[in-house]
Amino acid sequence: MNAKLLKRRTAALLAALTAAVPLSGITPAVRIPAAVHAAETDTASELPDWLPTDYASALEFRNTYGKTHVEDGIICIVFEQQSALGGENTLRYRLKVTEHAAETIADTVYASAKSDAKLAVFACKPSAPGAVEAAIIDTYAKFDSLVSGYEHAVNKYLFTVDAEMRVTQADIFSWLPDSEFEFLRAFSDDKAHAMVYAHGEYVVFLLKGTDRTRFDWLLHAGNDCFASSASCECTPVTELPLDGGEYYSVSTFRAVRDGAAKLTFEYNENGAVTEPIETITADCVMLDDGKTVLLPDMMCVRLIDRDTGELIPADSSCGMLWTDYTCQMPDGKITTGPRYGIPSNPAVFDKTGAPILMGFNEDPAAASFAFGLEDYPNGYELPDDKLACGYFNGECVPNDYLTFTKYDNGSASAVFRLQKSGQPEAASGDLNGDGDFSAADIVMLQKWLTSGFGEVLRQWENADFDADSRLTARDLSLMKAKLLNPETESYDFEAAYFRTDRKSFAEDHLFDQNLPLVTVLNSAADLQDYLNAHAEDFYFSDEFLAEIKDTYTKKWFETHKLITVALEEGTGSARHEVTAVNERDIHIDRLMPQVGTTDMAAWHILIAVDKSADLAEKPNVVFTVKEVSA
Repeated sequence: MNAKLLKRRTAALLAALTAAVPLSGITPAVRIPAAVHAAETDTASELPDWLPTDYASALEFRNTYGKTHVEDGIICIVFEQQSALGGENTLRYRLKVTEHAAETIADTVYASAKSDAKLAVFACKPSAPGAVEAAIIDTYAKFDSLVSGYEHAVNKYLFTVDAEMRVTQADIFSWLPDSEFEFLRAFSDDKAHAMVYAHGEYVVFLLKGTDRTRFDWLLHAGNDCFASSASCECTPVTELPLDGGEYYSVSTFRAVRDGAAKLTFEYNENGAVTEPIETITADCVMLDDGKTVLLPDMMCVRLIDRDTGELIPADSSCGMLWTDYTCQMPDGKITTGPRYGIPSNPAVFDKTGAPILMGFNEDPAAASFAFGLEDYPNGYELPDDKLACGYFNGECVPNDYLTFTKYDNGSASAVFRLQKSGQPEAASGDLNGDGDFSAADIVMLQKWLTSGFGEVLRQWENADFDADSRLTARDLSLMKAKLLNPETESYDFEAAYFRTDRKSFAEDHLFDQNLPLVTVLNSAADLQDYLNAHAEDFYFSDEFLAEIKDTYTKKWFETHKLITVALEEGTGSARHEVTAVNERDIHIDRLMPQVGTTDMAAWHILIAVDKSADLAEKPNVVFTVKEVSA
């Protein structure tokens, strides 16, 4: 079976689904077959190879993808089936989908040859843009309180189809693990039996245990700030019942209001009154009417329209954050200074994707910590004189336009208040009217400012860089900055990505170089010198060195330059994508899963550009953090 990584994570075995939402206009899509064994059809050869075709492949699908998977424009749902009390030819569960929304291409129940286990496989291909809803119905449940039309669903799913017929799962289950494979991929290697993370308005517990007949995880302490949400059983589905063994489960809670709360699970022997064997607590702060949950070391950034008090729409670039953190830790001095793109509004940064608060909670007195807003969303700016806006070691500058709040659980929020920009066309700098912006224009303005404003400047608007309708020393400063830093040229590039882990995390000499480490190489000799210089810092595998030798040859360097970017992440699950290269900056997307392994990892990104590219000696790296489905 195709083992592509799942774009989404689905929910499994929702024993108690909290909100019963009607599926408007739905009718049964499953026709219960006369026998549970699948019959071969002429269309089987036309189906994609990842679609289950027997009990074994359905079992593998269920333990890899969970109950749902979207690929090739096809929705596939696989779930455990049972014979109803009426006999072998009657089934307990049936599936409903939105009427006329999709064409059924597979609808079969496969039975195990070794037991009474059965797996239902349903697949459909949406026929038009819109929404496709699906629900697994338990025909045994007869509760009048459930919504008519939705009936007695133990699982429900929502898929959306865009104008180009791309299908996406669009509910909580698009990211929640509900299979053994997804659970183990999300579970951090350094955790024993439990871990917790936040996703939007949800708190998610991943729980492991052994021999559930004796030991189990129980919710010990809750709070009225949360409502119980989806529960997923991720223990492998097996053909034969197993006695004991390790089990995996997922419990989620949805925030319902703002505030602070703790959720605690305890692992203990069933019925025991002794101290628990293990405890895990989610120490939470809820913001935005419960739509945002922050755990320790997370920070929420909001960009607010100063005049309306509303969030600025995130339909375009949301700007950039700069960071500056220095702290003397037991293993040496740690310094960070990357810039992070703000991917949404609000945006939440955590210690894995963007460690803005890294170490700040360990020993605030020992840390120099600052961050700020460097660029603004399209159409917005800082009010008044547009001073640099940021948080500098406990002080907000200017405090009218930034509010920074540190919460007791070690999380934080930053609110930037911006105004809509209404500036005229940017000043050209051509003060003397000769059609060119040069040092002569700077000299002219400097003389005018120092001479007491005697000479009449007929094109003074060309030097009004801060657009305040007057010429001041600030305009002169901005004028010099523009001349020294003209608009940058973008270059075509090709990027290759290699994992090259650090040889020792105890040594601190590499920290002094302030990763990411960027080097521009102009020759094969430069490349060899770089590899020799860092042979004790990184693991350069034989495969890596062989590919380097074969690709970046002396002849290759006659027409190219090579930029090396060495960087480090707190998780080996992170990936990267270079999106742009110009004279001064290299733009890199950091592709971060919602949860990932906690192994430290280092990469080398090799970026090839044309020999004519006029690059800065040490180009700056601009990071944009993007959350991706696992």
